[in-house]
Amino acid sequence: MSHFNKLFGKDGKAAPQSAYTYENLNDERRNRPAGTCAPAGKFKKCRNSFGLYDMVGNLHEWTATRTGTFRGGYYLDVHQHGDGCDYKTTAHSPKYHDYSTGFRCCSDL
Repeated sequence: MSHFNKLFGKDGKAAPQSAYTYENLNDERRNRPAGTCAPAGKFKKCRNSFGLYDMVGNLHEWTATRTGTFRGGYYLDVHQHGDGCDYKTTAHSPKYHDYSTGFRCCSDL
Protein backbone atom coordinates (compact mmCIF):
# COMPACT_ATOMS: atom_id res chain seq x y z
CA MET A 1 0.00 0.00 0.00
CA SER A 2 1.32 3.47 -0.84
CA HIS A 3 2.30 5.91 1.87
CA PHE A 4 -0.49 8.21 0.71
CA ASN A 5 -3.07 5.50 1.33
CA LYS A 6 -1.52 4.67 4.71
CA LEU A 7 -1.85 8.31 5.76
CA PHE A 8 -5.23 9.16 4.28
CA GLY A 9 -7.01 5.85 3.86
CA LYS A 10 -9.22 4.30 6.51
CA ASP A 11 -9.22 0.80 7.97
CA GLY A 12 -6.45 -0.41 5.64
CA LYS A 13 -8.29 0.72 2.50
CA ALA A 14 -7.18 3.11 -0.21
CA ALA A 15 -7.74 6.81 0.35
CA PRO A 16 -10.99 8.12 -1.12
CA GLN A 17 -10.84 10.39 -4.15
CA SER A 18 -11.72 13.35 -1.91
CA ALA A 19 -8.39 12.89 -0.07
CA TYR A 20 -6.41 13.88 -3.18
CA THR A 21 -6.19 17.55 -2.26
CA TYR A 22 -3.27 19.91 -2.81
CA GLU A 23 -2.52 19.88 0.91
CA ASN A 24 -2.55 16.08 1.20
CA LEU A 25 -0.52 15.53 -1.96
CA ASN A 26 2.14 17.89 -0.61
CA ASP A 27 2.07 16.63 2.98
CA GLU A 28 5.69 16.23 4.20
CA ARG A 29 4.84 13.01 6.04
CA ARG A 30 4.46 11.22 2.70
CA ASN A 31 8.24 11.34 2.24
CA ARG A 32 9.20 10.35 5.78
CA PRO A 33 7.95 6.81 6.43
CA ALA A 34 10.30 4.71 8.53
CA GLY A 35 12.84 2.71 6.55
CA THR A 36 12.35 4.50 3.23
CA CYS A 37 14.98 7.26 3.24
CA ALA A 38 18.65 6.99 4.13
CA PRO A 39 20.93 9.91 4.97
CA ALA A 40 22.91 11.28 2.02
CA GLY A 41 26.15 9.38 1.45
CA LYS A 42 25.18 6.37 3.58
CA PHE A 43 25.80 3.84 0.80
CA LYS A 44 29.34 4.57 -0.42
CA LYS A 45 29.20 2.05 -3.30
CA CYS A 46 26.02 3.65 -4.63
CA ARG A 47 27.87 5.89 -7.08
CA ASN A 48 27.30 6.39 -10.79
CA SER A 49 29.89 6.51 -13.59
CA PHE A 50 30.32 10.28 -13.06
CA GLY A 51 31.31 9.73 -9.43
CA LEU A 52 28.04 11.13 -8.06
CA TYR A 53 26.50 9.58 -4.97
CA ASP A 54 22.84 9.16 -4.01
CA MET A 55 21.39 9.43 -7.49
CA VAL A 56 18.59 6.94 -6.86
CA GLY A 57 15.10 7.26 -5.49
CA ASN A 58 12.28 9.78 -5.50
CA LEU A 59 11.52 9.44 -9.21
CA HIS A 60 12.06 7.23 -12.24
CA GLU A 61 14.81 8.40 -14.55
CA TRP A 62 15.28 7.42 -18.16
CA THR A 63 18.68 6.04 -19.12
CA ALA A 64 20.49 6.18 -22.44
CA THR A 65 19.39 2.68 -23.43
CA ARG A 66 17.29 2.19 -26.53
CA THR A 67 15.02 -0.26 -24.73
CA GLY A 68 13.51 2.34 -22.40
CA THR A 69 15.11 1.51 -19.06
CA PHE A 70 14.14 3.34 -15.87
CA ARG A 71 16.71 3.62 -13.10
CA GLY A 72 16.52 5.32 -9.74
CA GLY A 73 13.19 4.10 -8.48
CA TYR A 74 10.01 5.93 -7.67
CA TYR A 75 9.43 5.68 -3.94
CA LEU A 76 6.15 3.76 -4.23
CA ASP A 77 7.81 0.68 -5.73
CA VAL A 78 11.28 0.78 -4.19
CA HIS A 79 11.55 -2.99 -3.69
CA GLN A 80 9.62 -4.27 -6.71
CA HIS A 81 12.45 -3.81 -9.23
CA GLY A 82 15.52 -3.84 -6.98
CA ASP A 83 16.69 -1.91 -3.96
CA GLY A 84 18.67 1.32 -4.13
CA CYS A 85 21.35 1.33 -6.82
CA ASP A 86 20.07 -1.99 -8.17
CA TYR A 87 16.68 -0.53 -9.16
CA LYS A 88 15.97 -1.14 -12.84
CA THR A 89 12.82 -1.66 -14.83
CA THR A 90 12.21 -2.14 -18.55
CA ALA A 91 8.41 -2.30 -18.27
CA HIS A 92 7.77 0.72 -20.51
CA SER A 93 8.53 1.75 -24.06
CA PRO A 94 10.97 4.65 -24.58
CA LYS A 95 8.04 7.03 -25.26
CA TYR A 96 6.33 6.37 -21.92
CA HIS A 97 5.90 9.20 -19.39
CA ASP A 98 3.87 9.93 -16.28
CA TYR A 99 4.07 11.83 -12.97
CA SER A 100 6.82 9.58 -11.59
CA THR A 101 9.41 10.33 -14.30
CA GLY A 102 11.93 13.12 -14.17
CA PHE A 103 15.59 14.04 -14.26
CA ARG A 104 18.31 15.33 -11.95
CA CYS A 105 20.62 18.29 -12.42
CA CYS A 106 24.02 18.25 -10.78
CA SER A 107 26.68 20.88 -10.34
CA ASP A 108 30.17 20.99 -8.89
CA LEU A 109 29.87 24.61 -7.69
